[in-house]
Amino acid sequence: MIKPKALRISIVSILLICVAAFVFIQHYNQEKTRQEYLAKGIYEIGGTFTWIMVYNSLDVYYMICEPPSERDELIQLVLQYVHENNIVQELQKREPDRDVDSIRLSFIEPSKAFPIGWNSKEPGGWAAGTDSMVNHILISVTIPKDAQSKNEYLIILGNNENQEIVNPA
Repeated sequence: MIKPKALRISIVSILLICVAAFVFIQHYNQEKTRQEYLAKGIYEIGGTFTWIMVYNSLDVYYMICEPPSERDELIQLVLQYVHENNIVQELQKREPDRDVDSIRLSFIEPSKAFPIGWNSKEPGGWAAGTDSMVNHILISVTIPKDAQSKNEYLIILGNNENQEIVNPA
């Protein structure tokens, strides 16, 4: 027969093992997701697709997992991503009933507040709080509705505090 004290120790041991297993599985899944995003290089941050009625535009945030340090390389990387992935057409498919005037794509770098793999839990939820993604923007690309080439894009390096407008030509 098992003594009550031994039974309590066994239950506590089992609970500790279960908690440790849960923590290990959570960490494993987070690291696996992080590695998948690193392999992609750039990904759309879930929950940031927003219709801005005042401007008749779509606004979406992306994470550049390992952004280049050189400004020209960053611009080239973003423009290549936009074209190779048909971003404009894909975003327009999400709002087929709207005749949008522009699409703004904002690209951020990983940070403590927004690590690789971070996704918003609810649409628009990313904008709340003092450490919003706006402060982490590396580059934004605004694409007018009738743009025929990248020369018509408005490219802004930096965030609201420190911006540089760039001609993509």
